[in-house]
Amino acid sequence: MNLELLSKYDRQGQACVAKIYNEARIDCDPLIEELYVLRDGSEIKAVAGLSGRSIRSLAVASAYQEKGLAAELVGKLQQLLLREPGEISITGKAELAAKLAPLGFTEVAKTEKGTPTSFLIYPGDSFAGFLAELKSRIGAVLDLGAIVMNLNPLTLGHLYLIDEALKECSNVVVFLLSEESAIPYCKRREILLKIADKRPGLIVQETGPYLVSRATFPAYFYPDSESRARAQASLDAAVFEQIARAVGIRYRYLGTEPYSRVTAIYNEVISAAAKFYEVRIIERLSDRQGLAISASRVRDVLNSKELSNWEKRTILQEFLPSESLEVLFPSK
Repeated sequence: MNLELLSKYDRQGQACVAKIYNEARIDCDPLIEELYVLRDGSEIKAVAGLSGRSIRSLAVASAYQEKGLAAELVGKLQQLLLREPGEISITGKAELAAKLAPLGFTEVAKTEKGTPTSFLIYPGDSFAGFLAELKSRIGAVLDLGAIVMNLNPLTLGHLYLIDEALKECSNVVVFLLSEESAIPYCKRREILLKIADKRPGLIVQETGPYLVSRATFPAYFYPDSESRARAQASLDAAVFEQIARAVGIRYRYLGTEPYSRVTAIYNEVISAAAKFYEVRIIERLSDRQGLAISASRVRDVLNSKELSNWEKRTILQEFLPSESLEVLFPSK
């Protein structure tokens, strides 16, 4: 059987894929950039999509279940992705773990409620390496705190959350989202490292594919139903639980969320799922008008075509620390 990239102009192929997804009760992830099919002659027998290096929405036609087609399709996509170095992730029904183990995928975490879902990673030792590297940087800390943040960009509200966590914990790990955002990862990391330089107990760690990524919580990156957002957040929470147990995280800090329903759902799920660690909710910092400081409001100013850079910087001094201003408005 052949692996083929499905053209959006292939109406017959698109209709066949829609039927496969409907029968499997699987939604085609909106983040998918390329849709691939396993074709035997003119017949499509399996389908899956790629979102970066994440394999999404894997489904096999009902007439060909339990014939090894899921593993065959993933194996072909794996070879395609291995043309460039990097981890490969796949999220799908829990039974995939056993089917994909021979290909070198390891289960990182899974959910039990609803439709059991697994998050798998290749190479199989990638997650263990991620944990070992993080543990070596942290050392032995009894009161370790953690925050998962996008920092798009880092505002005074984010800084307030970090400082409140550092008041209670001698060390705090900030897991910085690796996925690209409006503010590029390199700039978000540069800002955070400047902040960390002034706070000895602050440890910066990229999330990789493990936390709030296209693989674990795609609803963060596009509007989705509340039920799917909760299911995805549960998987993300399961991954964090593994990290917390491995490196000894005792407290996870969350800021209140008055604007984003998806983030509010995520916070609710994380709070309910926590077992090894304790969740601490910190009230969001407000501006002079009493409105919660929000990165989305900052981006609105940054994206304005009517304001000069000088005007933008002047306005944003109320919302951004000097470290963010230095990176976003570099002096010539």
